[in-house]
Amino acid sequence: MLGKKKKIIFFSIRDTDRKYMGFNNKGGHYFGFPYNYAKKGLCWCNIYDEKIFESLLLRTLNENNKNWKKKIATISKNIMIFDYKNSKLKSFLNNYE
Repeated sequence: MLGKKKKIIFFSIRDTDRKYMGFNNKGGHYFGFPYNYAKKGLCWCNIYDEKIFESLLLRTLNENNKNWKKKIATISKNIMIFDYKNSKLKSFLNNYE
């Protein structure tokens, strides 16, 4: 949805409980990994806090679509890399053999 510039919110809260830390127990489930974004932002929250969730949801729902697309442009460009016909993936898989 982010790649299509649709309104979406990410709640990356797995690291709030050690049992969900993942295979390396070092975390890294935060929004935009490996980029280092703030703990909460335009369309994400890495903190378990229902008041923040509600505020984020209301702000997103009330945001004008045109403004949303402008605001989300930099974020989506950083984490949603378009690879026409998956050429990079195909190249990787062909060289893996």
